[in-house]
Amino acid sequence: MAQAIRGKLLERQFLDRKVKDLECDSPPVAYPDYSAGEVVKILKDNKVGGVVVIDKTNLVQGIFTERDAVRWFGAVGSGYLEKPISDIMTREPEVIKEYASIARAMYMMAKGGYRHLPVVDNGGKFSGLLLAKDFIDFIHKAFTKDLKVNFGIVVADNSAVSNFLASPLQILKPASPVTVSEESVLSEVLRKMGSEGIDCVVVVNEEGKITGIFSSRDYILKVSDACLECDTVKISEVMTEKPKTSGVGNKVAFAFNMMSKGGYRHIPLTNIQNEPVG
Repeated sequence: MAQAIRGKLLERQFLDRKVKDLECDSPPVAYPDYSAGEVVKILKDNKVGGVVVIDKTNLVQGIFTERDAVRWFGAVGSGYLEKPISDIMTREPEVIKEYASIARAMYMMAKGGYRHLPVVDNGGKFSGLLLAKDFIDFIHKAFTKDLKVNFGIVVADNSAVSNFLASPLQILKPASPVTVSEESVLSEVLRKMGSEGIDCVVVVNEEGKITGIFSSRDYILKVSDACLECDTVKISEVMTEKPKTSGVGNKVAFAFNMMSKGGYRHIPLTNIQNEPVG
């Protein structure tokens, strides 16, 4: 009985707790007259995934993300860095009020496929940026004290949330991974990521085993202003080597625990042969 009550109380947190309770970081902002290069530098210097563009009255005008940077590089090369950010940002993005429920925010992000959602106060002024990672951290902090997570084994109560966290990762229906070889040229990989609208590729060797990943974050931190010859640099030179992986049969809570503790945004899923499957 006590476990069932606790499970229901945990579920109520999604409905009762507010976006402002997620303790979002105060993100850097940009203004419409900034160049794309200036905004990319903000992304790099602050190690953030998105920058909200506001006007002088703190009203949201647009947003520009790491994925946008990769997409524009894939389309026109590094020349996009000279463009005004107002020309290439996503204009008038959806926003959520800081006193909306966490459940509402999760619904909006899932429905729209967003990884970043600007937060505004009751007057419509920009007050924060909600990230998909914030939900993972919230779940980790709120629920792992009620779950025993050890080597992928989860002991949970019978609440819907706990049952979800105790489910194998297949329940998330992970997309098939996009893989590239270690010999792939960086410019080709970036064009592929941009054209397919993906945030990360898995790098494999000749045997099909994972040796690294390359994400939009890697592009921002290692490539965007490094004056690299992208047509000659191999992806193996700029990828993140030996990334953390998870077996596809592990539990959702196990993966969320890994991502929250390690600060990871991507974890390749593997079969028993260490081949990427998601």
